[in-house]
Amino acid sequence: MHIALSISPHKVTGLAVDSTKHLTKSFNFSLPFFEFRNLSKSYWDEVIERVLDICKVSKTEAKFIITAEESTYLSKSELSLFSSTFEILPNINQSIIYLGDYKGYANKNELPLIFDPQDFYKWFPQAENISEIENTFYNRQAYGILNRKDTWVSDFEQALFREKLSFVLQNTSVDYLRSTQDIILTGEGLIEVTDQKKLILSFLDGLNTFGFWRLYADFENILLNTQLIKHLDEELGKKIEDKILFEDLSGCLVIPESCNMELVFSDDSKIELKLIENSVSVVPLNKGDTVNVYQKLSGKEVIIEATGGKYGLIVDNRKRPLLSNLSNKERLELILRWEKEMNSKVDLSSLPKTTSYLKKSKPSKQVNKKNEA
Repeated sequence: MHIALSISPHKVTGLAVDSTKHLTKSFNFSLPFFEFRNLSKSYWDEVIERVLDICKVSKTEAKFIITAEESTYLSKSELSLFSSTFEILPNINQSIIYLGDYKGYANKNELPLIFDPQDFYKWFPQAENISEIENTFYNRQAYGILNRKDTWVSDFEQALFREKLSFVLQNTSVDYLRSTQDIILTGEGLIEVTDQKKLILSFLDGLNTFGFWRLYADFENILLNTQLIKHLDEELGKKIEDKILFEDLSGCLVIPESCNMELVFSDDSKIELKLIENSVSVVPLNKGDTVNVYQKLSGKEVIIEATGGKYGLIVDNRKRPLLSNLSNKERLELILRWEKEMNSKVDLSSLPKTTSYLKKSKPSKQVNKKNEA
């Protein structure tokens, strides 16, 4: 059995492949942060024993390959096959944004995630002052993720994730983003994400350019582990890679400071949408529903082809940069409003019924299935 592992300070994620039956099993589990930091032999023994137990295989039957953000994490492992995550990522021939614990990656560039609490304080709706979030941030670096699960911790982790994603997007060239339609979000940073709608919002929060993107998510970090399998067996790795389907989240259309939008469907019918100023709107389109959006940007008429997804077509006309020159009260009100808008939909039935589209619209095909043992 081929077993690929990705190690981070907080999680072990992996993919096991039966090389004869081509069956796969993905898994992830937590281990104590202190043990990870010390990286003792007993830590590695515990990791390997846990994986062997999950996969129901003996150590002699398993072929391991391991990756981590820093290869020094792996120096005390008795296993000889290991690599830095950032040696593997350039081999992925898809448009990805990788978010790890301390580093990000986009457009073939490795990006150290360098920021302090002041940078992501603006995204934290429960923080009345920065001292509490500073203490939590530095304690997290020293002692790991808080064990307690409550709204405060959830919002803290969400704010930190938003800043990581925003940092990577803002350090990625606009030309690359505009030329890329499909983006896969991947990496250990997604493992703790439980609210998929907020993940979409986090992506939109980090964009400072207009355009359309289809957003997918690799919540189990399978993409990286598939590349590791290819190191052990290239033919088997390619077969697995072809079968992996990611969570198809939504179409994301960013048109800053635009309040009117015309949608033209495949049968040439049209719908005019009036958008709330500085808002996030959810248009109920499936992946199979393709529309042309006619829009004036920078004084020029632009036609953008867009589709929906699991959560429809998300239209973002918020002013960029976001949350600038605002009081604390205004900032909190906007964050809560935008999150609420992510759970609402434009009511197409109230618009002029100029088309049979609403009756003919077909549901999109299911594009994501969990890997099964």
